[in-house]
Amino acid sequence: MPPDQFDVFLSYHWRDREPVERIARSLRDQGLKPFLDRWYLVPGRPWPQALEQTLVSCRAVAVCIGPGEMGPWQTRESNFALDRQGRKADFPVIPVLLPGSDPVLGFLGQNTWVDLRQGTDDPGLLSLLAGAIRGEAPGPDLAERLRVTRTTLCPYRGLLYFREEDAPFFFGRTAAIRNLHEAIRQHRFIAVVGASGSGKSSVVRAGLVPQLRQEKETIWEVATLFPGDEPLKALARSVSPLLEPETMDETDRLLKINKLADAFAKKEVSLHDVGLRILEKQSGTNRLLLVIDQAEELYTVAKDDHTRRRFIDEMLDASERGSWTAILTLRGDFVGKALSYRPLSDRLQGAQVNVGPMTRAELEQAVTSPAQRVELSFAAGLVTRILDDVGDEPGHLPLLEFVLKLLWDDEDRQGPELSHQAYEAMGGLQGAVAKKAEEVFDKLTPLEQEAVKRVFLQVVRAGETGEDTRRRAALSEIGSVAMDVVKKLADARLLVTNRAVAGEETVEVSHEALIRQWQRLQGWLNEDREFLLWRERLRGRVNEWQHNTQDEGTLLRGALLVEAQRRLSQKADMLTDEEKDYIRHSAEARERAAQAEQQRAKHELAQAKRLAEEAAKREEAERARAAAAEQAQKAAEEARQAQQELHILRLQAAERARVAEAARAQEAERAQAAEAARAQVAEAERAEAVERATRRQWYLNLALLLLVLGMGMVGWLWKAGVNVQYAASIVLVRLHLVSVAEPEMVTIPGVSYQQGDIRGLPSEDEQPARQVTIKPFAMGKYEVTFAEYDRYVELTGGKQPGDRGWGRGRRPVINVSWDDAVAYAKWLSQAAGKHYRLPTESEWEYAARSGGKDQIWAGTSDEKQLGNV
Repeated sequence: MPPDQFDVFLSYHWRDREPVERIARSLRDQGLKPFLDRWYLVPGRPWPQALEQTLVSCRAVAVCIGPGEMGPWQTRESNFALDRQGRKADFPVIPVLLPGSDPVLGFLGQNTWVDLRQGTDDPGLLSLLAGAIRGEAPGPDLAERLRVTRTTLCPYRGLLYFREEDAPFFFGRTAAIRNLHEAIRQHRFIAVVGASGSGKSSVVRAGLVPQLRQEKETIWEVATLFPGDEPLKALARSVSPLLEPETMDETDRLLKINKLADAFAKKEVSLHDVGLRILEKQSGTNRLLLVIDQAEELYTVAKDDHTRRRFIDEMLDASERGSWTAILTLRGDFVGKALSYRPLSDRLQGAQVNVGPMTRAELEQAVTSPAQRVELSFAAGLVTRILDDVGDEPGHLPLLEFVLKLLWDDEDRQGPELSHQAYEAMGGLQGAVAKKAEEVFDKLTPLEQEAVKRVFLQVVRAGETGEDTRRRAALSEIGSVAMDVVKKLADARLLVTNRAVAGEETVEVSHEALIRQWQRLQGWLNEDREFLLWRERLRGRVNEWQHNTQDEGTLLRGALLVEAQRRLSQKADMLTDEEKDYIRHSAEARERAAQAEQQRAKHELAQAKRLAEEAAKREEAERARAAAAEQAQKAAEEARQAQQELHILRLQAAERARVAEAARAQEAERAQAAEAARAQVAEAERAEAVERATRRQWYLNLALLLLVLGMGMVGWLWKAGVNVQYAASIVLVRLHLVSVAEPEMVTIPGVSYQQGDIRGLPSEDEQPARQVTIKPFAMGKYEVTFAEYDRYVELTGGKQPGDRGWGRGRRPVINVSWDDAVAYAKWLSQAAGKHYRLPTESEWEYAARSGGKDQIWAGTSDEKQLGNV
């Protein structure tokens, strides 16, 4: 044997690498040289060519079949092996059934099967495998075991769709396959649309794909995926095996898948670029097909609109640019949602293939042709009876396959014939699924039955209007206590287990027909529909929370959190760990917010208390200032009254003096003693009055001084050199304890004008005329009145001018000197807090002219315009 030739090529899916490696070691111990890619492929070398060269030179091929579908490279390897066997009939192609495997119907024609479903350590079966590789005939015992193994392989798929490897047993869809094949020649993006249960997945996988692989001119490579809740990650997982061999460990594989998915999401890498790289690495391959199966998951389980549109955009772009042809299978009731995205709607114009109900002839072919391949027969009239029950309902197709599988599994079957008795016992077409489910359910313990309910309520998505659909759930969501139940349901083909994008195992209902037909399940759904609908909404929020790296802004709050905690307390066993964790995080966030609010309220309370104390202090100070002002005002009032009394006393004293003087004049002739006595009395009275007046003046001055000191102006007053009464008058006005009339002012704009004798009159006072400029100023509209000036005199104790008999009040004040006028203006400025002064000569002349050019102060020289004053 040449050194590079191997006895057997081990073809397997990467998820089954551990049991396959055990088989490889066993074969090596038996003296054989098996090819296991993990042992011989060199990183960085062109591995597709290496695999093909080994397949050409090896002596046999063992196809190791595990749970789920075969991978893309395993499918390619098995097709190559069967093609080689077709050219050389004695070339061994040996199906090896691994634990949990779903037998591949395409290998039913093989003479040698090795059934390791009970374990990979059976010496007899491993010896049988080694003998088959060497081309040895099995002994009688092993031959019998081989015969028994082949008789356990059913030609029907039950509720499961047909895979590519099941193509030899897929019948009845010739027309649909032809239509689809024709469409793929014209379009690079196609939607296969049909009702639930119409067989869309089987038409594409077991119909179209095998036909494409038979083309001689075109070499196709196929990647398939279910979108799930992370369609971009599903896309990365489906194409990554075409880029690298499936020899890396699971951690490295997951890291590469996540990295590629992230690159898709960020638009750093496009599916088109990946396709070009695959075509470059795989010599001979010139077309790539991407199958998006159950595309309705984009609208039922995808996490958000953005992710869904990114995924669709990648499909549209890659197919538009020519590196990929994309086919999606879509339930008819989701077409409207798909068409609501305009780019997708535009691409599907004329590119939609409808999969309708099968005709009676097609159904009969689907029933009888697989049976003929394994020499199976039907009792007379049974096929007709079954087809009558099927009718033309598209949803009955999976029920048909399920019934055929049950007929095959009938324990009472004698020989190769399927009987009427078995069909009746299972409840016919309508009752078969429900009856099977009930049979499995009845054999379970009460605890297991309760677990069945929890499992099904995890793998079914309740609809608002009763349109319930299946849901792919991670086994971790189910819980370890229900694992045994899941296995029993999977063994009965009621559930299907698989491996998801992230490498974890998943479980789902085998077909939606089970949801519709099993009344017990419908009862559970209706009983808890309100809770299940709420849980779907919760899952949406959980997905958003995880997608946003557990941002607290996406947590539950308020009434939503209260409801979630109530639901959790009632049905915790129906929530996953992730959902419980989300509710717990929400509650913790609420507690943190409450504590922060308490701290904030405590801080605000302390601040309010401090502000209240400060306000109380300010109020106390204000009261003190008000009391001081009140006392000052009272003192000022007393001083004013004292001043009035002093004035009266002065008048009285003057009057007494006048009377006394008159009395003395009239009584001059009286005796000097009497006159002296009267003079002494008058003098005593006058002295007493003066003393009283002086005392009251002292009180007045003291009160005024206290007032001035209370207002903080003593320093300024003494520096200004004014007396106490003068200062007190200013303070009283400033404090509005007494009032003074301020002049009404008229604003006069700044101007330049000729001042003086501008008419050439012989007036020396006005010569010479000159140009002057004045700034804007204001001048009193009226002259200062006696009332205003008397108020000033009264408050300051100044000298009161006489009126020469003209009267006082509102008449213009007279007999006031220039200094008196300046002093009045200064006092008014200090009392009013404004700047008052006497006008300059230039200001006075311009104001008197009222802007005119006449020298007359009235503003005109025309005597007719002047009145008598």
